Amino acid sequence: MFMDANHHIQPIACHFCGEETGVDYTLLLTALMEAGLDEREYLVFNSDGSAAINMAITSVMKEFNITNYRHVICSQHIFRHVTAKLANDEKVSSETDEGNNVYKELKKNYWHARHAGTKEVCMKYMDKIKEDHPSIHEYIMDWGDSQFFYTHGNPHFSHPRHQQSL
Repeated sequence: MFMDANHHIQPIACHFCGEETGVDYTLLLTALMEAGLDEREYLVFNSDGSAAINMAITSVMKEFNITNYRHVICSQHIFRHVTAKLANDEKVSSETDEGNNVYKELKKNYWHARHAGTKEVCMKYMDKIKEDHPSIHEYIMDWGDSQFFYTHGNPHFSHPRHQQSL
């Protein structure tokens, strides 16, 4: 995938690989590097964090001697884990009005935190999550701030819509 001029994410390979294996991901990334992706100023890989993609990214970046890159976990994948944890740990069900409201509030705060323009704004939303759901907050933070706060202070992610505040 790549980000276009309007900051929309577009796919570049819908079915390049036969399976989601380290070998297939390595072939895909190598082909992209050979097609000129290695000439980019800065690369960001956004994935589900599987062991196969992690291995392929590390291997190909080393092979092409690329150090100016970052691999982050997809916020949608993280949030899927968060909602499952909410249902399991706090017994919140989206089948009830109360549960649906809890889910919507958590989702709102999570997305505002994830797309905040500064770490300070992000932490204000994370503090709201911590206040309402301490175990969910801890779970999100366990992904690591290099995964969660990748947009902050990075000119490659500067965009007015990321400058939200409370």
